Amino acid sequence: TYKICPDLKQNKFDIFLSEAWPSHERINVAQLKNFCFNYVVAFEHDNIVGFLNSLWDGNNHVYIIDLAVLPTHRRKKIGSALVKNLLFICERYKISWVHVDFEDMHKDFYSKNGFSLTTSGLLQLKNLGPTL
Repeated sequence: TYKICPDLKQNKFDIFLSEAWPSHERINVAQLKNFCFNYVVAFEHDNIVGFLNSLWDGNNHVYIIDLAVLPTHRRKKIGSALVKNLLFICERYKISWVHVDFEDMHKDFYSKNGFSLTTSGLLQLKNLGPTL
């Protein structure tokens, strides 16, 4: 079952994320609806098995920032279904562009889901301090 922006219990989400993406920093579920465009959650029974989070610029661009599926549920098209659900929402909102940054090992997945491969930049800030 796929749900758009469902209420999530922090403890269940923490367990899911620790299994699906152990190196990811904690996501505060109470803040999700305040800071995202939409998020989509895949459930099996009452358990979270997949999650996709997105942000937007308030106009024409949506950014997929988190996509995770439990290791036991990968290769079952759950990630693709999460993306398709988001794209459906984007079409309803008349969004023109959906962006995603990903590691090379995921380029086939995103290609198969309709994304063109482009170059982009990434900078991890490390307390650069003021420049004034």
